[in-house]
Amino acid sequence: MLKGEEDQDIIVLNRHKEKQFRGIKNKPKAIKLTDELKCKIKKLIVHDRLSPELISGRAKLEKVEMVSHETIYKFIWTSKHGNKRSGKAYKTLHKFLKHYGRRRKRGNVYENRARILNRIPISQRPDHINLRKRFGHAEMDIVLGKNRKPGILIIQDRKSRKTWLKKIEHKNAKYINSKIKSILNRTEKPIRSITTDNDLAFANHHQLNIDVYFTNPYSSQEKGSVENRIGQLRRFFPKRTNFDEVSESQINKVEHLLNNRPLKMFNYKTPNEVYFSNTLALMN
Repeated sequence: MLKGEEDQDIIVLNRHKEKQFRGIKNKPKAIKLTDELKCKIKKLIVHDRLSPELISGRAKLEKVEMVSHETIYKFIWTSKHGNKRSGKAYKTLHKFLKHYGRRRKRGNVYENRARILNRIPISQRPDHINLRKRFGHAEMDIVLGKNRKPGILIIQDRKSRKTWLKKIEHKNAKYINSKIKSILNRTEKPIRSITTDNDLAFANHHQLNIDVYFTNPYSSQEKGSVENRIGQLRRFFPKRTNFDEVSESQINKVEHLLNNRPLKMFNYKTPNEVYFSNTLALMN
């Protein structure tokens, strides 16, 4: 090998070593799963009902020290199957990972035999609502409890996913309208339209003085946002919950938690942050 070629090889080798060293130097320091982090993770899972993905993603957004979601999952399942005394406090964390999906509504020929008058089909809903371009266009549903008794009226803004909840005791149309109006009167931005299903509880929709669009029969996916939200609500109020034993203040607390729950679709911002266009510290 000629001397010039040898010198060139040495230069290339040195550059390669320099890159390797720079890569090691710039590599982020691994975060250890300390007892303090374990306590924080437990609080976020049990109290705030956050998933490991939401915990990790939100921590990155706030630039707060946190382990990866894979590490959190490993910690949860190790705690479940382990026998160490130190892991006893975390042994039941896995129970909070279960996504309590909403039971599909069964058609009731007697309950829904009558037709809702003056209904506007979802096919006539304008594009700016379909595309979620503006605040103030919502989806609505009723959450059932024990013995399929109604328990909560839920209204959700389609753009921000901000949610309002109201305890209900039955599905009389006049009564339900009064509960809808109580929510409309406390929203920070006016609600201009609502999309819902063909439940006869919404038969007096024309008295709300806003546009109400109705989905096609047995097409819950046409109001998928509120259906998904009900799935999250089930983390707090599982199926067969006896809502007679649930107070209005408990429901208000869950409403607050849902609206301050990070969502992956918003890069781990919360519905409140999207709705009010600000960012708060949640991880401390």
